[in-house]
Parts: sequence; structure tokens; C-alpha cells
Amino acid sequence: MEIILTVLITLLVCAICYAFFGVVRLERKINEVDDLRMELIDHDVEIKRIVEDCVRERNEVQNDICRKLDEQRKEYIDRVNGVISSTDRRFDKAWSSWKNKGSLTIED
Repeated sequence: MEIILTVLITLLVCAICYAFFGVVRLERKINEVDDLRMELIDHDVEIKRIVEDCVRERNEVQNDICRKLDEQRKEYIDRVNGVISSTDRRFDKAWSSWKNKGSLTIED
């Protein structure tokens, strides 16, 4: 009976040691997972910052393009208005000349 008891106690001590080492390994794995989680959070923050920078740069470029397009549109409108104004002056001058003289002569 003593032998059986000794064997059972030895087996129980071995099982407790095995469980203890299992807990130690599990704690190491938990620490590793926590480290990976923190690293993942750091990467997530970095990715969000990069995305925000890209969005800000895209908005700046878009605003620059819109501003340049507006400036070009205004410049073209001014050019067209200038041509129209010049044409109107020339036509008025020719019309006045024709009305006064009865014939059309182009003067520089």
C-alpha cells in the first residue's frame, strides 16, 4: 500500500510540475501576444497618420488644381472679352466711317 501511495504521490508531484511549467509557458505566450498587440496598435496608429497625410496632400493638390483652373478660366474669359471689345471698337469705327463717308475704308 505504501508503494502505491508513493507512486501516486510521485505522479501527483509530476502532474503539478507539468501544470506549473505549462502555466509558465502560457504566461510567456500571453506576454508575447500582448507585445504583438501593442506593436499592432503602433502600426495601426502609423497607418492612420500616413492615410491622414495622404488625404491632406490630396486635398491640397485638388485645391491647387481647382484654383489654377479658375485662374485659367478667368484669364480666358478676359481674353475673349478683350477680343470682343476690340472687335466691337473696330466695327463701331468702321460703322461710323461708313455712315460719315458713305463708303467703307479701313484705317489703322
